This record gives sequence, structure tokens and C-alpha cells, in this order.
Amino acid sequence: MSDAIDAEVRNLPSKIIHAIIEHPEDLIICEMRQDETLAFTISGSPHDLSLLIGRQGQTAKSIRTIIRGVGVKLNRRYDVIVQDNPHTEDAPGV
Repeated sequence: MSDAIDAEVRNLPSKIIHAIIEHPEDLIICEMRQDETLAFTISGSPHDLSLLIGRQGQTAKSIRTIIRGVGVKLNRRYDVIVQDNPHTEDAPGV
């Protein structure tokens, strides 16, 4: 895969997500290459993740559709993974 094309696409998830969430300073977007796919793993505050996921996952699904659509046009494979905050599983009373 061409790094020049991927470099342009790397900014797209950040721009979309910053428009949705309330605390962009807590946002972490990690990139991981899996075979021929460049996956963007997104984590942040639980409140922002709930905004990002949306009702029944529709917002996250829409973001994935946009990113994958760009990949189809560029003949590349991209994926978006929303990662739950690992600290929420260990919280008392959960």
C-alpha cells in the first residue's frame, strides 16, 4: 500500500470524530496494519464513546461506511474499531 495515500486518509477519522465528541483532548486514535487493512482503533472517555457509537451503533456504522467507501475509491482497505475503555470493566458495581 502507498504510504502517501494512507497519510491523507489518516486525518479523516480524526476530523469526523472531533465533530461528534465533546472532549477531543481525551481521544486516542491508533493505527494498526492487519494484512492489507489499515485499522483505526478509537478510544476515549466513556461519554464520548457513547456519542461516537450512537443509538444501536448507527453513528459508528456510518463512520465505518465513509472510511471504507474512501478505501474502495482508492483500492485500499480501511477499518474503524471503537474500543471500550478498559477501566469500565473493572469499575465497582458493574
